[in-house]
Amino acid sequence: MLRDQPPFIQCLLGTGFTWFVTAAGAALVFIFKSANQKLLDYSLGFGAGVMTAASFWSLLDPAFRIAREESHIDYRVNFCLIILGFLFGGLFVHITDLLLPSITSKQVFQVISNKKTDEYKIKKPNDACSTLKMNSAVRSRLKHNQDGKNRFHTPIGDSPMDESKNFIENNEEQAKWHRLLLLIIAVTVHNFPEGLAVGVGFGSISSSNNSTSAFNQARNLAVGIGIQNFPEGLAISLPLRSFGIGPGKAFWYGQLSGLVEIVAGILGVCFVQLANSLLPFALSFAAGAMLFVVFNEIIPEITSQNRTMSSWWLMGGFTVMMALDVISFDEFIMSVTHCIFDLDGLLLDTESIYTECMQQLCAPYGKNFSTETKLEMMGKSALEAGQILIRELNLPMTDEEFLAKSNELYTQAFPSAELLPGAERLIRHLANYNIPMAIGTGSSHELYTLKISGHRELFKLFDPVICTETKEIRLTKPEPDIFLACAEKFPNPPISMSQCLVFEDGENGVRAALSAGMRVVLVPSLPLSNYDPWILKHVTLKLDSLLKFDPVEFGLPPFDDV
Repeated sequence: MLRDQPPFIQCLLGTGFTWFVTAAGAALVFIFKSANQKLLDYSLGFGAGVMTAASFWSLLDPAFRIAREESHIDYRVNFCLIILGFLFGGLFVHITDLLLPSITSKQVFQVISNKKTDEYKIKKPNDACSTLKMNSAVRSRLKHNQDGKNRFHTPIGDSPMDESKNFIENNEEQAKWHRLLLLIIAVTVHNFPEGLAVGVGFGSISSSNNSTSAFNQARNLAVGIGIQNFPEGLAISLPLRSFGIGPGKAFWYGQLSGLVEIVAGILGVCFVQLANSLLPFALSFAAGAMLFVVFNEIIPEITSQNRTMSSWWLMGGFTVMMALDVISFDEFIMSVTHCIFDLDGLLLDTESIYTECMQQLCAPYGKNFSTETKLEMMGKSALEAGQILIRELNLPMTDEEFLAKSNELYTQAFPSAELLPGAERLIRHLANYNIPMAIGTGSSHELYTLKISGHRELFKLFDPVICTETKEIRLTKPEPDIFLACAEKFPNPPISMSQCLVFEDGENGVRAALSAGMRVVLVPSLPLSNYDPWILKHVTLKLDSLLKFDPVEFGLPPFDDV
């Protein structure tokens, strides 16, 4: 699996995906059969819209977000770096614009199209003297004037800059190639920090407190960048096609802009700490470069007769890129494909057993087991729950004593745990339609086996079952480790965490599921007044009982008995 590969391989696959999507966008050039001025203007308008939207949502917005979260550099310094990066990006393109004539558009055209450009060469003046019949004095005078004119128009020396300037001034096609080259440079520059971000994401997994969550974030970042790269390949290949370049070569140069992400990603993995610090500057630099090209080069290139329709293409490109950037990849996937269940208080009526056992444990010390303490303990391992109980009620016992006494009570009480209403119906329904199901519980495997002892056949339908001893679990609920481990251990893991639907009854479990990027159905085992309002606001759905769950709402098959 990708999750088990070293960061270098993960980065290569991640940035390889972003390049592939760029190439797929560039490949659309094969569906266009002809090249004309309208196609050129519309493609330039579309590319301008894509680049403008990308400057804001793909580059500047992430730059400021990283600046706020960056711990190695003061956020005020980061904000200054972002502003400088933005200005330097525009300055970079401006300087490139001044120096670019040293590479003439004639040379660019020859490299890209392999066509001769004799029409660009400076033509020798016609020798009018040879065609005029006149006396020798007049012919001599005209010859003298024409020689002077020839000397004036002939470049002195072999300076490429002088020849290029003369070429640009005397040829409209030269200016078009010049602007197109700036467009290619700007898109390529924009791809560099995106590849850097993917590399940093995969390279920082090993140092993360939650490697599973860090991996999922890096993977989703690569997928999201890949999706929004789709129109960028087309933004290069389509203008090339409009200039008369063949579809094969237009595609080739369109996909090349995405290769820089692979290089940048490798640098990000190798120098993760340095790259992470430079990321805000790099993102804003690319934004400045792109906006300068859009307003200084691309928009002025659009001809006046096609300006209105080109403006609508610009709006379309902007809208497409804005949607791809603002709407996350997870939100494109609407239907649920995997279900994860808590155990206690959701499937099995163990919460009342827990309460009774804790009351029995606290009674000899004159303590009362409150609802507030119970809420705090829900979803925790036995040891963590005991530490909370001892601390909150100031019980005179050690952790070991708590575990021994509670296990003695549990052994007698848990085998009698009954299924809660609607649990068996939902489990068997999902199993009949081969919907993958998992258990994610804060119980130890020993306690889990004890609790389900009266319903073993039913719980064989779950695969996997993740308990607190599982090696992937570093932290229990409200951290997302348990649910992320469930997603990873499925025989066929989900593409996105948003495809997982978690059923929970406790606050800590809801927080864990939300942190994992999953959708959550809350079936409270306590009155709603006991829950944090934030929890109630952010859950996907609240139900009084599993009997009221409608699978159709999440794209699952409907109950057969409805």
